[in-house]
Amino acid sequence: MTKKVLSFLLAVSVSLAVLGCPSPTTESPGSTNAKLSALTVNDGVLSPAFAPGTTAYTVSVPNATTEITVTGTKDDRSATVSPNSGAAQSLIVGSTEITIAVTAEDGTTVQNYVVTVHRAESSDANLSALAVKKEPTSWACTK
Repeated sequence: MTKKVLSFLLAVSVSLAVLGCPSPTTESPGSTNAKLSALTVNDGVLSPAFAPGTTAYTVSVPNATTEITVTGTKDDRSATVSPNSGAAQSLIVGSTEITIAVTAEDGTTVQNYVVTVHRAESSDANLSALAVKKEPTSWACTK
């Protein structure tokens, strides 16, 4: 029995010496791709047209548009996109910035795409109501 164990240990030792020890496996940190493959808005037109390397866009909408949906499609299926992607965002008159953040699989690489939405002012200059308040008929002045 002892000879068999010694023979086995010798065979393993020779194999390790000839083939080498297996190196420990290290886990890959994951992809660093934090790009979008598409960026869309439900109202208006992105300017400039979408390109994965471009991160700043503008959109102009009429005053009647009170909210907008900006949707980012991740280029790498392992990446994550911020929760506001695909969700309706309220707009103020003037400029509203909407940021879509893409986080790569490695968890540290982040790319922000910023869409600045310009909502026009109202062109309605009409009064909705006009009231005249009756003033007192006599005035008293004191020193």
